[in-house]
Amino acid sequence: MKELITIDEVCLIAKCSRPTLYRRIKKNPHGKLFPKPKKVHAISDLGPRTVNRWVYSEVMGWLLQGNDPKWMKHPVREVELVVNRVNNFDTKMEEAHDADLEPWYKKHELVITAVSGGLLAGIALYVFGK
Repeated sequence: MKELITIDEVCLIAKCSRPTLYRRIKKNPHGKLFPKPKKVHAISDLGPRTVNRWVYSEVMGWLLQGNDPKWMKHPVREVELVVNRVNNFDTKMEEAHDADLEPWYKKHELVITAVSGGLLAGIALYVFGK
């Protein structure tokens, strides 16, 4: 699966601003053009809205080929970004794993209590109602 990254992450990796990034997509004086973004449906919004996402391997390949001579001098911040992404992924996986370990009766405790209370009340009314 291709890992898609946001424009903020691309700007952090490439060490440039958003306008510079889009200028490099149209025209790059140093070498070949910067990889174009992919249009992806926005998850947080309803409707047909799309957002730009870049394939991480394409961005890193473009930078490692030396298409941006300034970037090759100081590629340390990119490593920090990768470490942060891995740590965030591990945290999300742990949270998802912890959520799955909760027994079904704990998740539906209130529903079970309401149903059992209703049944007991119905039985009591039937037995002692007359």
